[in-house]
Amino acid sequence: MKTGCEATSCAIALSYILNKTITKNEMVAYMKIKEPGKVSFWDAFIGDIYNDGWGCMSPVSVNAINKYLKANNLSDEYYVFNSSNMPLYELLEFVNSGNPVIVWCTMGNKEHMFHKKHGSTIWEIKGKKLYWPGNDHCVVIAGYSRTYGKIYLADPETNGTELISRDIYEFENRFMELYSQSIVILKKRNSR
Repeated sequence: MKTGCEATSCAIALSYILNKTITKNEMVAYMKIKEPGKVSFWDAFIGDIYNDGWGCMSPVSVNAINKYLKANNLSDEYYVFNSSNMPLYELLEFVNSGNPVIVWCTMGNKEHMFHKKHGSTIWEIKGKKLYWPGNDHCVVIAGYSRTYGKIYLADPETNGTELISRDIYEFENRFMELYSQSIVILKKRNSR
């Protein structure tokens, strides 16, 4: 899968939360996928997820996780919280509680490819121009160290098999450049 970091990040987080292996290919089955130029990347994964697609944003992944939970009779036990727009320091509290956080950032923590500067893809959808934010990436926050100024990520580029570290402050800038998007999967509390 060349461009499925969103599906892979969902699979990594779900596998951890549910304590069972869920593959990226399983997650793809729950993702809405559309051709380029037809709908916004806020509404569907754009392009061919297995070969050379673009990607999607947090609402698409939230919907995919919800579909997975429903199809596997888990929606009574777990729910998806679209935590987008929360500051990074608040998201790290979820990590402290043992909940990995799915976030959007950039490949290799490098500068975002601004459309006018680097010529990213542009679509016109319903009379409005939509610029694809080049160099985008989706990863899972697995831990952090304030002492060393590091954040530890399960990165789909390594299939989540090993954690990579990034400078936490630089990572925060990349996270904010990608609209501060994040998702947390939580266990429901028993109501009495």
